[in-house]
Amino acid sequence: MTVVFDQYILDSDPLYYRSIAVLPFQSLSDDLDDEYFADGMTEALTASLAKIESIRVISRTSAMRFKGSDLSLPEIARRLGASAIVEASTQQSSERVRITVQLIDSETDEHLWSETYDRDISDILTLQSDMAQEIARQIQATITPEEQERLNASKAIDPAAYDAYLRGMQHFSRMTPAELEIAESFFEQALEIDTDAALPLASLGMTWVARALNQIVPNQVAAPLARGCAERARMIEDELPTVHMALSSAAWLEGKLDESEAHARSAVELQPSYPDAWAGLANVQLIREDYGQAVEFMRRAIELDPYNPFYRNVLATALLGARNCNDVISVQRESRLMFPNLPTLLPTLISCLHVIEAFDEVIQAEAD
Repeated sequence: MTVVFDQYILDSDPLYYRSIAVLPFQSLSDDLDDEYFADGMTEALTASLAKIESIRVISRTSAMRFKGSDLSLPEIARRLGASAIVEASTQQSSERVRITVQLIDSETDEHLWSETYDRDISDILTLQSDMAQEIARQIQATITPEEQERLNASKAIDPAAYDAYLRGMQHFSRMTPAELEIAESFFEQALEIDTDAALPLASLGMTWVARALNQIVPNQVAAPLARGCAERARMIEDELPTVHMALSSAAWLEGKLDESEAHARSAVELQPSYPDAWAGLANVQLIREDYGQAVEFMRRAIELDPYNPFYRNVLATALLGARNCNDVISVQRESRLMFPNLPTLLPTLISCLHVIEAFDEVIQAEAD
């Protein structure tokens, strides 16, 4: 049953609401351990909205930076580059979930629309799709027939399997060797419960990608394991963006650039606001030394995930390859304001300063 507790009429230029950010869901559960569920719902709604090409959806990674923030909503929105904000709270029992969601104009802080959803946990994927479509309607975003079909393709999932998957994703997001081990165990637990659950299977593949990218295991070990999981998930659900991202990443680890690019493009087609897919395209072009394309794709990734420091490092590397040193310096300065303790851009900055023969600034940068 769906209960509408408040609703507002939106009478604005639809082009104004062309970017949106889903802030971290608030957990109303008495159990502090249920925070993983609220975070998982944040990610799920973000991913559903991200399938709609007519709006730009800010990634969960950047939005989570403002979890528990004392900043005003307009200021958070300004920093994220969002013209509309979604706030929500969630409360779950063993078999039911209640989600209250609000849509807010980021400039005026005006509440535009709100609704409460009560559903069975087994219907959670359909619920996420329903919320995304209603939010899109409220901001008058265009949903193509293909997008409508994909959003409606969500199917029921075993509640226990989905719970294990969400717990795994909480640990996966932390990216340390120990946390990836825990994430893997939860994904495997989900698959023991529901062998046809594509989400945990694709995410299991991404744990091996994460291990390779963080140099925890060699590429030649991670790539076939990631590929195996992704191929199995693809047989279950071919239009899952994470599946194509796992396949793209596995191919990239294997040096198969054409295949990596093809799957990254598929991921973008299925989920246009998918920053990792845009970054994947950039990394392929970086290896090919097509620096102009790499810069273009990387800037798109940063638009979607502005608080991802690693993206800025890739952008600086691409700009250096293009000999666009002034922009490298600008990226470095902006990054230092956002991430004061991040050292990764320093070698790229020093290389650029050498190229333009700014030797005094080289000395200063090395001293810093």
